[in-house]
Amino acid sequence: MSPERLFGTDGIRGTAGEGPLAPERVLALGRALARALRPPARRAVLCRDTRRSGPMVRDALAAGLLAEGVDVIDAGVRPTPALPYLARAWGCDFGVVLSASHNPMPDNGIKVFGADGAKLSDELEDRVEREEARPVAAKTGKAIGRALPVPGGEDPYRSALLAEGKRFGGLTGRRLVVDCAHGAAWRDAPELLLALGAEIVALGASPDGDNINEGCGALQPENMARATAREGAFAGLALDGDGDRLILADETGAVRDGDFMLAGLARRLRVRGGLPGDTVAGTVMSNVGLEVCLGEIGARLHRAPVGDRGVAEAMRENGWAIGGEPSGHVIFRGPSGLLPGDGLLTALRVLEAALEAGALSALVPGWRSFPQVLVNVRVARKVPFEEIPGLCERKAAIEKALAGRGRVVLRYSGTESKARVMVEGPEEGQVRAFAEELADLLRLTSGK
Repeated sequence: MSPERLFGTDGIRGTAGEGPLAPERVLALGRALARALRPPARRAVLCRDTRRSGPMVRDALAAGLLAEGVDVIDAGVRPTPALPYLARAWGCDFGVVLSASHNPMPDNGIKVFGADGAKLSDELEDRVEREEARPVAAKTGKAIGRALPVPGGEDPYRSALLAEGKRFGGLTGRRLVVDCAHGAAWRDAPELLLALGAEIVALGASPDGDNINEGCGALQPENMARATAREGAFAGLALDGDGDRLILADETGAVRDGDFMLAGLARRLRVRGGLPGDTVAGTVMSNVGLEVCLGEIGARLHRAPVGDRGVAEAMRENGWAIGGEPSGHVIFRGPSGLLPGDGLLTALRVLEAALEAGALSALVPGWRSFPQVLVNVRVARKVPFEEIPGLCERKAAIEKALAGRGRVVLRYSGTESKARVMVEGPEEGQVRAFAEELADLLRLTSGK
């Protein structure tokens, strides 16, 4: 991806109010998006997280879509995974989520989904960028789109999740801690769990526009984990700002990430004959512990590039049933295709498996996560790693020292101006020292 490209690995993301997220640029993007879709779209649904900048970005994008004749339904604050359900139920051609997910409050983002829940293809993203640069005649009169009200009746997203929970008997009498990250799921998550009979302790459920992801949620689950142990809860759940990822804590307060969840769900699927190809799709960041665990049940781990998009592509191409990332994005195969990454759906399926096992801690017997240290380095430019003096040579030396019992991964973030250094191995002190050494080399050359 060139630095000038508008779309990153997860849509468009940046600081709200400037660059690609300046209001005038967002309006132009809305117009370009409407023109790029084939056949021409007639109706779209928008939803957003709780950031202060959400209404500004929403209004600018909606203006662009309306200017090109697309009718727009504003669904308000809703989790990202709700979007495909709403789009299908409301007869929309596509949907847009306005969220920067786990990023801090000043950021925002634009993610476009088809009515089937799939993200835009690279080809369509390129077409949008070309359309943005092309002058077009303005539409007037009845050619302009309409702002439509939210349709009445049952909420399709909540209904689907409620049916999922009732399928295994619900959560009656189970005490759960749920951290909503002051984000998009701040209503949906507590209301769903209460409707399924759980007793809940809600954290991060008072958004004020500025506190999304602040000291809470899936990226900072420590408060949730402590509350889980203190409250004697069956489990703790931490969602991120847009509700598509999940981190858990078991009854002892131990934090359980996406790799642990994939291991537990894969074991359950394989026993039931529901693990096609005996394969789970992970990423290059998936812990060696997951690989070991899958090997013990006769399954294997496929490592895709970082990002849920790469996981989904691998699953789609090979017919696999489950995949995900350590960060807590988990993707399932449904009856009509892949389901979008959904923190609440993942929570229900893991809790179902934990109820069968008797406790979340018992879900994966003998689970061991190898120490993995991730260091983020802010960079002024994304210089190719091979051009950074000494970096690749030192990486090779570290891999040799790990002697096949660990890994080193260097990559640039697709959504932030950061380089990510990941080192994994059997001894935490050694792994941390190696990661900091590589991070220092990056700081010397391209840090800021």
